[in-house]
Amino acid sequence: MYLSNISAHLSANVRQEPSPLPAVLPGLAFLLGALLVLLCLSAAPARAEVRNVGFYNMGISLPERELNLDINVWYPTDSRRSRPYNLQSWSFRAAGKTAVSAGKWPLILVSHPSSGNRLTHHDTASDLAARGFIVAVMTHPFDNLDNMPDLYSWDLFVHRANDLKLLADIVLEHEHFAASIDRERIGVLGFGSGGATALLVGGALPDCTLWDSFCTGSDLRNPYCNPWARERIVKNICPALPLRHSLVDVRVKACALVEPGFSMLFSQKALSWFYPPVLLVRGGIHKDQAMKRESELFATRFGRKIEKVTLPRADAESFMAPCPEQLLQELPELCYSVDDKLRSQIHEDLVNILAGFFTRTLVATHPLAMPAPPVFEQVGPMLPQKRDTGRK
Repeated sequence: MYLSNISAHLSANVRQEPSPLPAVLPGLAFLLGALLVLLCLSAAPARAEVRNVGFYNMGISLPERELNLDINVWYPTDSRRSRPYNLQSWSFRAAGKTAVSAGKWPLILVSHPSSGNRLTHHDTASDLAARGFIVAVMTHPFDNLDNMPDLYSWDLFVHRANDLKLLADIVLEHEHFAASIDRERIGVLGFGSGGATALLVGGALPDCTLWDSFCTGSDLRNPYCNPWARERIVKNICPALPLRHSLVDVRVKACALVEPGFSMLFSQKALSWFYPPVLLVRGGIHKDQAMKRESELFATRFGRKIEKVTLPRADAESFMAPCPEQLLQELPELCYSVDDKLRSQIHEDLVNILAGFFTRTLVATHPLAMPAPPVFEQVGPMLPQKRDTGRK
């Protein structure tokens, strides 16, 4: 499994960011890479096998908040059963409500894009579960494919961050999963607006310092820079910023961002409060020059080394699962950005990259403890707690 992750990174469809290692030391780089693979293999051998996948579909009613929540959980199971599912015209196979495989498994919370729902990335969720993760996804009630009242408003960020915390609470206490989750190993995977959600629960404090210059050189293909969207952002988001009340969830120990949305609201100062290890996955295809420029600049704002991977032939839409027939008819622009063969290759590369990252950060090592939310009277950000290794 780990070797397949390494080979995927070397695939023609994946371009990793340039390494700072001098070109005169390729032999040393190879040896270090081989050593890393061996260490990972020895650290968690039980996670290397591919397992069958169970699927749990739940509806949660919260009458006091006038909310009905749709939640899906994919998880490793020893059952050999497999049955077809057809939910909201999406089709896939899984074992059903079988027992979770014995042991403690890391939990990954998935936040879908505004143009999606809990099923938009069902293939990614299922494949991560096969690699040894419990993967939970909630349809964000006020920002999804069928209902978008929060679009381009500050409520989008607050509601989404609270949704993700609520999702963690529900799954961690659910009778089917509570005993099977390692509560110290929780990660977040965010697509599009879900990437901004991951940044928020990881502790980032957004601001609008970069907004005024963001739309320079943009055209109508930029979803943030048409007149309607710009007005909404100016009137409904920027007045709430800079954020002075953290939406962090300190249970989150690693964040993967796939084509994160609203990245222009996360300056270097905003990200100085963000502590978890981070993976940034970007597509190489951008329809707008301002979006391309922002994608490149965003990766430089963390003030530390982060993992970055570019899939040259991917765009934001290509990361979703193949569209069901109904969606093909209603929103062809989401479904036909790449052909089926390329979408399948992008998906394979993406899952290998994500599984490798979450294995390194949640399985092969003990995650760092995250600090409490910041106190703004202090001059600078608090630092994550370092593990006591016993060494002097």
